[in-house]
Amino acid sequence: MEMFLSNSLKSTSMKITPRCFGCFLNQAIEVCTIAHADMEMQNRVIKSVCGILGSASLDVTPPEISNDVHRVIRETLGVHDPYAAIKRTYNENALKYYHNSKILIEKSDSPLEMAIRFSIAGNVIDFGCEHTFDLDETLSRMHTWNIPKDTLSLFAQQLATAKSLLFLADNCGEVVFDRLLIEHITSEYGIGPITFAIKGGPWINDAMYEDVEMAGITKLSSVRILNIDTGVPNTGIARQSPEFDMLLKQYDVVISKGQANWEMLSDKKNIFFLLMIKCTEIARELGRDIGEAVFFTKG
Repeated sequence: MEMFLSNSLKSTSMKITPRCFGCFLNQAIEVCTIAHADMEMQNRVIKSVCGILGSASLDVTPPEISNDVHRVIRETLGVHDPYAAIKRTYNENALKYYHNSKILIEKSDSPLEMAIRFSIAGNVIDFGCEHTFDLDETLSRMHTWNIPKDTLSLFAQQLATAKSLLFLADNCGEVVFDRLLIEHITSEYGIGPITFAIKGGPWINDAMYEDVEMAGITKLSSVRILNIDTGVPNTGIARQSPEFDMLLKQYDVVISKGQANWEMLSDKKNIFFLLMIKCTEIARELGRDIGEAVFFTKG
């Protein structure tokens, strides 16, 4: 499937849909399986999640409800981060691709474009979606994607004059491929420091400090880390807050990775969205298919 760009893509933040409720319950069951919870505990978790869903507003984005859903799952299980071991495994696996991927970027006729391909391919690592993923298969077909030349040109132009960049990260493992893009941008365009925004606490398999540390990003002198809120106090700045809107305006270039960031920020201008479509509702909103990769901005 081809990569798609259209500045006419839906540009209002996505709201919760009936299908989202089923997805949240499936995620709860998955977490229980990972945590080896017995039947009694699984029932307690599901009842707790149903309580959240029963009182949820229908006028908010899915990630806002997901914050509450996964908070109550962790609290009921009594586990700080049920995905911790899996995240380490996927970080280690992604690192195996790092050196060869970097060589391919450096040898490419269009290094920026190649770095974008790798960064988007890494977004396939996602435990919060209804579809399974295959990193090897995604990497093998990413070379066939049609990167929109007009958006690539605009991206390069903005990087050439930018003095600041905000990078909204998404998942564990994926951040290894984000590192490749960051390193190319730093080397080619001299932007720094780059603000790399991660979750300030556990939320599915989203990247936290230990993940970007494993990926080698914290060692980059051109990068500073910013924590983003997970719905738990003191975990960072909330994406739906006025403070976050002010933050976005402070940067010359903003890169947004993944579906959740798109769900909450697609109504914002001057953000470059890079994501894989892994959700039926997002595919419907964008008019695309599951498995497609997207690179676009709303000017």
